[in-house]
Amino acid sequence: MSAYCPAKDIEGNPVTELFKYHILPRLGSVTIKRPEKFGGDVTYERYDGLEADYLAGKMHPLDLKKSAVEHLNAILEPVREKMG
Repeated sequence: MSAYCPAKDIEGNPVTELFKYHILPRLGSVTIKRPEKFGGDVTYERYDGLEADYLAGKMHPLDLKKSAVEHLNAILEPVREKMG
């Protein structure tokens, strides 16, 4: 995945902004799937928890990007079904 998502940086980071302004407000909580060797899945109900972990390096950019795609697809699926 080639989306701009610098590690440990939220300034101008479009992926973290998707979570802050679109994904978490619409879904209420998100689970970011990660391999067990990297801590396993983690669930966030508030953006500030996700932000703190990302800034601390506890969340890899690729895990965040994959999760953004998964959650955006969940948000858009009802629209696809209705328009399809």
